[in-house]
Amino acid sequence: MWMGNIALTGINEVKKENEITVFPNPGDNYFTLISNVADIGSKAVIYNTIGQNVKEFMITDAQTNLDLSDQPIGIYYIKYGDKSVKIIKTKK
Repeated sequence: MWMGNIALTGINEVKKENEITVFPNPGDNYFTLISNVADIGSKAVIYNTIGQNVKEFMITDAQTNLDLSDQPIGIYYIKYGDKSVKIIKTKK
């Protein structure tokens, strides 16, 4: 978009305080959770689509590695505090 002498080429994304980032998503067996420093020490829970608790872990760093290799292909939800994110596991 061209506006006079200023060219707008994109908008930087701003991470919200209550946003959880997980990558790759969708992914195979291993995911990385990026959280805010304020979340360190929080207990997180991974649920399947029928609400079963399949894994619990503590957020010990701003970047936490998750191993879902023991879970079947499907959709899962990571929740801690008032935050949640959907992840999709594509391979066993």
